[in-house]
Amino acid sequence: MHICFIGRHSMNPQFEENSLDAPIFKAFAKEFDHVSLIYRAPDNKSSVTQYGNISLHLVEGKGMLGFFGFVRNALKRTKDINDQLPIDVISTSDALGAGMTGVFAKKAIKIPLIVQIQGQTLKLPSESYVWIRRYITRGLARYVAGHADRVRVVSNEIKSQAIASGIKEQKIALIYNRCDTQLFDPVSKAIYGKQIRAELGIDNESTVISFIGRLESHKGIYELVEGISNLPGIKPHLLLIGDSPEDAKIEAAINKAGLIKSTHFVGKVAFNLIPNYLAATDIFVLPSKHEGTPRVILEAMAMEVPVIATKVGGIPEVIENGKTGILLESNNSESITNVLKPLIKKNNERRRIGKAARDHIVVNHNFNELAASLVDLHVSAVTEK
Repeated sequence: MHICFIGRHSMNPQFEENSLDAPIFKAFAKEFDHVSLIYRAPDNKSSVTQYGNISLHLVEGKGMLGFFGFVRNALKRTKDINDQLPIDVISTSDALGAGMTGVFAKKAIKIPLIVQIQGQTLKLPSESYVWIRRYITRGLARYVAGHADRVRVVSNEIKSQAIASGIKEQKIALIYNRCDTQLFDPVSKAIYGKQIRAELGIDNESTVISFIGRLESHKGIYELVEGISNLPGIKPHLLLIGDSPEDAKIEAAINKAGLIKSTHFVGKVAFNLIPNYLAATDIFVLPSKHEGTPRVILEAMAMEVPVIATKVGGIPEVIENGKTGILLESNNSESITNVLKPLIKKNNERRRIGKAARDHIVVNHNFNELAASLVDLHVSAVTEK
C-alpha cells in the first residue's frame, strides 16, 4: 500500500529533525509499503529526500500567490508520484490549500481521500475575521469535506460544527490529538528546566508563567500582559515562546505595563526543546479568543504544568475545570489576574493540578494508541475502496 500525505505548512527538509511530525509518519511507515509526503518548502526551493520507505517532497508555494502556487505544484507532484508508484489513499492536513489539492488529485487518480478539519475553520470568530474571509474559508472547507471519503476531526466541538455545516456524520472520524509523553516527561526534563532558569537569570523561588504559540492578538497575548501587570507585589517572570508578526506592538505593551525587566522574549524554538522550557515553567497560560484543540496544552499538561486556558473550541474537552486545569470564561485581563493571583501563592494546588493533568494526558492522549487509530482509519479507506 502507498499513502500520500499533503500539507501546506512548511517542513524541514531534514526529515529526522522534524521531531513534531516524524514520529507519526514513522508509525504509518510500519503499515504502508511506501509513505509519500508533499509539503511546502521553507526556502521555497523544491527538493526530494528519501528516508527508508518515506519520501519527502518539498514544493514551492510561498508569497502573495502562495496558496494557488502550492495547489498547482503539489497537484503536479502528486500525479508524478502516482505515475511512478500508484497511490492508494491521499490524506491532507487541512481542508484548505492541502484539501483542494487532495480533491483535484482524487478526481484525477480516482482514489480515496481523507481530510482533516482543524481549528475553527468552519466557524471563524467574527471579532477576529472579516465576513468575506469567514464565508470563503467555511465554503471552501465544506466543498473539500463534501468530496472526501472520510473527514478527521480532533474534538467533539469541531464534529458538531461539521455536522451543522452539512457534512454527513457517518463520514466523520473523531480522533483526538496525541502527545508524546516520553518526550514531554517532567522527571527527565527537570534538569533542563533548571538550566534555562539559570541562563535567563531566574532564581528557583520566582514564579515563571509561560506562553507558547504565535504571538498575536487573537491568542490573547495583550490581555495576558495586562493581567500579569495587575498582580499585586513582585511580578512573575513571563516567557514568550514563539514567533510574531507584532513584535514592536507587543514590546510596547510590555513596556507600558512595566514588565520589561521580568519578560523574556525567547522566540521560536525547535519542537524537541519545548519540554525544557515547560520544565522551567510554573504556570502555562493560553488566553486565546478562539482555538481548536491546541497541542501545546496537552504538552504542558503532560509536563505537570497547570494550564489556564480560555473556554473555547475543544479545550473544555481536555481540561476539567479545577481538576486538570483552569478554564477562563473570558480572556479579559481581569479574569486572568483573578485566576493567577491565588494560584501563584499555592504551590500544593499547582502540583495537584499538574499531577492530575499528566494522568489525564497519559490515559486519554497516548501517542501510540491514537497513532494506531489514525493508521487504522487510513488502512480501512484502502481496504474498503
